[in-house]
Amino acid sequence: MLGFRSINSTETATVEQPGSLQWEIVLCLLLVYLICYFSMWKGIRTSGKVVWFTALFPYFGLISLLIRGITLPGSIEGIKYYLNPDMSKLFEGQVWIDAAAQVFFSLGPGFGVLLAFSSYNKLHNNVYVDALVTSTVNCLTSFLAGFAVFSILGYMSCISGEPIENVASEGPGLVFVVYPQALATMPGSTFWSIAFFLVLITLGLDSSAGILFVEYANYFAASWGLLIAVMFEAITVSWIYGLKRFVANVQCMIGFKPGIFWRFCWAYVSPLLLLGNVIYGFVVHQPLMLHGYSLPSWMNILGWMIAFSSVFCIPLVGFAEIYKAPGATLSTVCLNPYWTSLSFTVQKIVSAAQPKPFNHTTGQAPQSSKEDQCDEETITL
Repeated sequence: MLGFRSINSTETATVEQPGSLQWEIVLCLLLVYLICYFSMWKGIRTSGKVVWFTALFPYFGLISLLIRGITLPGSIEGIKYYLNPDMSKLFEGQVWIDAAAQVFFSLGPGFGVLLAFSSYNKLHNNVYVDALVTSTVNCLTSFLAGFAVFSILGYMSCISGEPIENVASEGPGLVFVVYPQALATMPGSTFWSIAFFLVLITLGLDSSAGILFVEYANYFAASWGLLIAVMFEAITVSWIYGLKRFVANVQCMIGFKPGIFWRFCWAYVSPLLLLGNVIYGFVVHQPLMLHGYSLPSWMNILGWMIAFSSVFCIPLVGFAEIYKAPGATLSTVCLNPYWTSLSFTVQKIVSAAQPKPFNHTTGQAPQSSKEDQCDEETITL
């Protein structure tokens, strides 16, 4: 806790004068990079094994912290505060923007790393069940984590005499200041502190103003960029590539057509909610302030340039593909787009996902199995 306050102190350091390098954080950052590297340096073979620990240990840590937390005085008041939210906040647009950003960071839609890992699945892997299980487990885990956090906050409120809303703080302050401070007052504080920070490790700046840059990048580069990119992704899949074609592709993979609920969400609910979030976010946007520090105007301009740097790649790649396509123009692509036949598209996916070795005896490549055949006769558009 003291290290976080002293190393990341923003009282004297600013964006214009970030201060000197803090070698304690530099070394910690290096350690994080090394852990990530050795978890993935042999590709899916190592990351697949590491994920068993990194996915299961946080549950052990959360449950342990929850059991310890509910035995502390004041924990029940904290849990009551958690289970009685202020429903009037639902009428504030910023709450929905924050909720959307939280869902993206928690579930990971639109992140390239998840797309890369999912490419190792078999073609006929049931992604329908995977999506349901992942979303359900993620929501239940977040709900469980809330009990663990607010039981400790209730305890902090009890020993300090302050209301819970004054004890709780936003952002990394809750993780690195409030929670460790509460753990330090418990019997066996060393064990609980180690368990807590191991949970954080299994779930990465290096100057005095580092925390400013972290939150700055999180606001512009992560939240806004990801929200807009996923919005375009939803619109492109449902309205440009085509909902019927996308549903047919999914049906080819899992063997049945997704229900009307999912098709309605893909076509209307998701794109409209994302579009509404983006528009409202721009309407109510205020210049970013970090820990009471007002960023200079050039930092806000730079932030929006960073936010849109990834988004600009979407139309740029689109125009590049139109330019490379023989005889294609913007009007023909928008008004009468041409897609390859569904059977050809699926067979390309099958060939890429499950390549067949060349038979040197017969001099021919083996035919695809019946399981891999997926043409327009077996699919209802």
